[in-house]
Amino acid sequence: MASGLATVPPVSWMTSTRNTQSSSSEPQSRAVATLCDRADAAVKAGAVILVLSDRVDPQGNPTRLDNATTYIPPLVAVGAVHHHLIQAGLRMQVSLVVDTAQCWSTHHFACLVGYGASAICPYMALESVRHWWGDSRTQKLMETGKLAPVTLTGAQDNYRHAVENGLLKILSKMGISLITSYQGAQIFEAVGIGADLLALAFRGTTSRLGGLTLQDLAQETNTFHQRAFPDLSGKRLENMGFVKAMPKGEYHMNTPVLTKALHKALKSKQYDHYEIYKAQLQGRTPTALRDLLDLNSDRQPIPLEEVESIASIMTRFCTGGMSLGALSQEAHEVLAIAMNRIGGKSNSGEGGEDPKRFQTLQDVDEQGQSPQFPNLKGLRNGDTANSAIKQVASGRFGVTPEYLSHGQQIEIKLAQGAKPGEGGQLPGKRSAPTLPCCGGQSREYR
Repeated sequence: MASGLATVPPVSWMTSTRNTQSSSSEPQSRAVATLCDRADAAVKAGAVILVLSDRVDPQGNPTRLDNATTYIPPLVAVGAVHHHLIQAGLRMQVSLVVDTAQCWSTHHFACLVGYGASAICPYMALESVRHWWGDSRTQKLMETGKLAPVTLTGAQDNYRHAVENGLLKILSKMGISLITSYQGAQIFEAVGIGADLLALAFRGTTSRLGGLTLQDLAQETNTFHQRAFPDLSGKRLENMGFVKAMPKGEYHMNTPVLTKALHKALKSKQYDHYEIYKAQLQGRTPTALRDLLDLNSDRQPIPLEEVESIASIMTRFCTGGMSLGALSQEAHEVLAIAMNRIGGKSNSGEGGEDPKRFQTLQDVDEQGQSPQFPNLKGLRNGDTANSAIKQVASGRFGVTPEYLSHGQQIEIKLAQGAKPGEGGQLPGKRSAPTLPCCGGQSREYR
């Protein structure tokens, strides 16, 4: 398996490996305290690199979890050791390296780095890539040309590059250029973490609502641990539903049942079906802060005839300034048509517009299609994809008198630079056909 850790020169460096495993019956607070004490002793003994690992025993020997041994979550382990060493005045003498199976997404990496990790070896993620590469189905897809051929090392490098690119994107959104500026910076606000857990591992992090205690975390950890050691009759690992909603997995706000109810309401255009969707939405398991709020008004309802009309309200609706390129061509056009129908305003963004969008459609057939917009359905004669708000930004191409004259409102961006290096994520092969007509004025295309 490819390693995510660099070799440490044996002469001038001393590496100490601390385990993050704990007995499933031992209170997690005691396990964390023991881990911090061992880290403290190792630094005082001369260690300059501490490897916090969930695959070694207390003596530093390679081992595996079993049904009697659970683990300390890596973020808690890193945060607790990081803050313990700061209080002891030892943090500047040592680097923390995390060797864990519980890190696979860019958010996991960002949190570990943000709370003090200098390097991370996601050994289970790398092992999963190896299994994926060695799977007969993957090999067959590469042989038939449906997947680009890649070596095992290349596949693991692709994963590493993807994680690194994801971290750079996270950093850039905060205006940070160097990973060293992000490391240990704790640029987070916690949602649902209690005071004792904050004091232990995330000191200084804002958590306005309280929430998960150390005991709650220990119970959740033990629950996941127990599900990792079921009866050995099953042939497949359980899908926990972290990414995609699964029947027995983690609850998602947008469940398949909820989505189907919404689609049925939209297709049937019957209010009864929308009421079903609404009831399911209001009765779902709380998954967002707003789900915990109930609005109890002390005012009498306003007579309907005194309320501003729907048509008047909708004239104030506006879309955000999303460039052609940040959105697909179809999505960009559909938003403009929809806003024009209700009397609102769509924003062109910096991507420019095809001049055909300035025209009013008069050639829509019975199927709701027009030769001018062959990729769209449900069109009507009188529709227009012209954005009412035309955006102009410094240094952009293609801003013509025709483009500006078809806008009701011009939005000028001054001193731009809020998101350095950021742009649309539409694949180039999809957006290329729109280049000639738009004058290459979108930064996403250049």
